[in-house]
Amino acid sequence: MYYVPLLTFAILVGCNSPSIIPKDKQAILPEKSENFLQDKVWHWQGSYYNNDTFVKPTNDNLYQVTFTKEGKLHILADCNRANTTYSETEKRLNISPQYISTRAFCGEKSFDSQFLKDLMRVNYWLMHEDKLILELDGHSGRMEFQAK
Repeated sequence: MYYVPLLTFAILVGCNSPSIIPKDKQAILPEKSENFLQDKVWHWQGSYYNNDTFVKPTNDNLYQVTFTKEGKLHILADCNRANTTYSETEKRLNISPQYISTRAFCGEKSFDSQFLKDLMRVNYWLMHEDKLILELDGHSGRMEFQAK
């Protein structure tokens, strides 16, 4: 009978008590993830698939993505450029498959089509060390990027 009010009081006091960890030692988490994604030029380091295959560009300067604060995604895919939109909630990333692109032939050894195809399959993102990891749908693989 006295346990319920006492337990409620203990929970309320515990929730409102100050942290025992000093402010300068607490981890500071960004309010929004845009700080990580936006306004950086991300260079593609490669795509790694769950069937033990991977694609790696010979020149990462030819494969880039830039996320803007306005929700636009600018893409450089070898000799082609593309623009689309994206939305992001927590770590979920939705890149619109309806993009506008130039359609030049970049050569037999180009990964432009594979790069664009993989980008349209992205559904999650995360940071690992200094790399941006874009997870592909169905956990079928990942794309890795590095800011330069």
